[in-house]
Amino acid sequence: RASLLTGQYSQSTGVYTVLTDNGFKAFDDRRTLGTSLNAAGYNTLFIGKYLNGYGAQKSKVTGKGSFRYVPPGWTDWYGSVDRPAGSSYASGGTYNYYHAIFNHNGTIDDTHKGQYQSGVEGRLASTLIRKYHRSAKPFFLYFAPIAPHFGAPTENGDPTHVVWPNTGKHESMKTPARPRSVRGIFDKQILRASGMPKNGGPSEQSVRDKHRPLRYLPELSPQEKLAVRDVTRQRAETLYALDKQVKRLVNTLKATGEDKNTVIMFTSDNGYFLGEHRLRQGKILTNEPSLRVPFLICGPGIPHGTRYDPITTEDVTATILRFAGAKPPHPSDGAVVVASFKADQGWKLPVITEGTTWDTTARRAASHHPALFKDGRSTIGIRTAGWKYLRYHNGDGELHNLTHDP
Repeated sequence: RASLLTGQYSQSTGVYTVLTDNGFKAFDDRRTLGTSLNAAGYNTLFIGKYLNGYGAQKSKVTGKGSFRYVPPGWTDWYGSVDRPAGSSYASGGTYNYYHAIFNHNGTIDDTHKGQYQSGVEGRLASTLIRKYHRSAKPFFLYFAPIAPHFGAPTENGDPTHVVWPNTGKHESMKTPARPRSVRGIFDKQILRASGMPKNGGPSEQSVRDKHRPLRYLPELSPQEKLAVRDVTRQRAETLYALDKQVKRLVNTLKATGEDKNTVIMFTSDNGYFLGEHRLRQGKILTNEPSLRVPFLICGPGIPHGTRYDPITTEDVTATILRFAGAKPPHPSDGAVVVASFKADQGWKLPVITEGTTWDTTARRAASHHPALFKDGRSTIGIRTAGWKYLRYHNGDGELHNLTHDP
């Protein structure tokens, strides 16, 4: 999220994790995509999740709490907030699907308890489009719902206390809350987890070539296979509820006539494991299911078709700025990829892969490889069309021929 807002990789933004020391608290947001577009004459609108810790942590810019903090550059701000310690708000926050709390331009809006968060945000998005459609200025909307991220409240039937094979260890399966109207609608279509083979498994015959700790993972038990299937169903149901809001948004653009002059982009901040490589759930690792996400774009002059050129988060930022005729807020780590929309240009540059999955204690414990922890990352690597080279915090390394082993 910090990279999308700045157009820079983590080593430039200083935001490496969702943890307190390297999350929102570490983000200098005085110059972002919002300030650049605003300076270029745009009304800039934000709805949904900002960075992990927003609302609960102090702002790097002000040194004060962020519960009522509005980042510079935004014309209309609806940022969902986490509750700070000692808050008078007893419940609710970004990760509660039925009790989202918003910072609306510096004022706390806690009027949505009992309403499904995606529906609230979809309604706000359509309202803002209708409002700023009347302005002589163009608008930029950053719509950031949390779906299908796991979130409260828990529901009857959620897979819980799943036992790992031969260990007695319980795995807490993480699920998103869903409206009652969508529960079960994909049960006949989704018969297995999205990361499991059609024949039921095993997930992977051997993981001896993987880095630690993946190489020690046991195969999924029958109980786990059902649990991961249920997580897949719930995530699909949550996304279906969000899809309705996307349709609502597009219909509003059409009703106002703005669809003829609006570019729509869709992507995600991360992939997610649902059985691949014996991983029951999770993200951040540089394996393909976590590393790769979809990118879709439509709008005036953009042809239909599928492209295979790579596009990074930083490229998305650079491309948005080019469309808007705006200056980058920082020296860009991304490239404008407009040419790829018409035809593949070929994979010309490697993509940097990086991530952090460990807390401060774990980083200190890895003193035998301190070089990889000076800036907080636990994995670094290079990805090209045919190869991927990776280094890990524990000294492990991997070289993958993606043509032979995708």
